[in-house]
Amino acid sequence: MRENGTGAVHIPSETGVFCLNAIYHDAPSAIRRVPLSELGDSHRLKAGQCRVMEKFYQLRTVPMHPASHEVMLESVVASLAAEWPELRQREGVVIYAKTQTHNTFFDRDWLGSILIRQRLANWDVMTLSLNHCASALSALHLIRQGAVRRNIPIIVLTGEKAFHPEINRFTVGVQGELPVAALFNARHSPWQVTFTAVKHLSRFYNNADNMTRQEKADLNDCLLGELCDFVSHSVRLSGINPEDVDYFVPCNLNLPLLNQMAARLNIGGRLFDGNVADYGHLYCSDVLFNFSSLLKTTSRARNYFCFSIGMGVTLSCALIQHTDI
Repeated sequence: MRENGTGAVHIPSETGVFCLNAIYHDAPSAIRRVPLSELGDSHRLKAGQCRVMEKFYQLRTVPMHPASHEVMLESVVASLAAEWPELRQREGVVIYAKTQTHNTFFDRDWLGSILIRQRLANWDVMTLSLNHCASALSALHLIRQGAVRRNIPIIVLTGEKAFHPEINRFTVGVQGELPVAALFNARHSPWQVTFTAVKHLSRFYNNADNMTRQEKADLNDCLLGELCDFVSHSVRLSGINPEDVDYFVPCNLNLPLLNQMAARLNIGGRLFDGNVADYGHLYCSDVLFNFSSLLKTTSRARNYFCFSIGMGVTLSCALIQHTDI
């Protein structure tokens, strides 16, 4: 444990620690955010549904990417490869973290084609979708647990197209399109992923829209408590005190639930929810995007506890710390 002026930073001795080098996404000024009122055709949002989203989630707009699925993902890989040219001479792994709404394109190696075009031909690719919208942080858990070799660079790639009205609009949010590529282990970095965890509430595997009335009631009764228990227990397991967490960085999902959690855990002033209203839910991209956005305004902070909720129900988290190396 080391004091740094803004709280204690825990430096574990375990080999599961790995570093974060960079996060790439479109500049916020270049992301077109579409007002809810213009999503009638693509998302089949009715006026009443828009009012619910505005009232309960303060949702105003969601991003809609002009490019196709493959092209928009390649755009962030290209930006990363251009600024890290040494990656083209190395071996690495790209993990595409996604929900189970995009089990398409299996008949062609489109991810491999992206890497060939970006001259990353020595890299392997894999996809992770088991945990739905919690898959990005679950991917970090896999890396930290040694499922991927620790001595190679890793890119976690996220972002999906809101291509079908039935999944464009969940009862807890509206889906947006924003690709993100996060680079890990390429070189030494003061940003370390020092703790990860995943928890499954397996009895809620079904989509909420397909649950019985009793199943929905059971989920609503326990989800807040389960989320609070997961966050507080994981923070303790990470080795730092709850008061030493500078920011809690959630997924963009269900703002009333997040506010209730913040009140129960007394973390309201440290919960980052500034992107919910303008970006909606971004599949697996929102936690990485939120963390990247937050860094632009919190240069002195050291401890960021990220967490996400995926249908299933799956809870995933990662503690990202700025350390002195």
